[in-house]
Amino acid sequence: GVPVGFVNVVQSKELILTLPDTPYIVARGRKGGSNVAAAICNALLYRI
Repeated sequence: GVPVGFVNVVQSKELILTLPDTPYIVARGRKGGSNVAAAICNALLYRI
């Protein structure tokens, strides 16, 4: 959940947090974008 700051982005990210039985990574607030998504993917890959 790291979309860039579009209309209702904060509400969309908060909605992700309420999904039952769904793993998630969410950057709270208006920050986000493809660079944040790539950083999350890299962190997950390097964790292995």
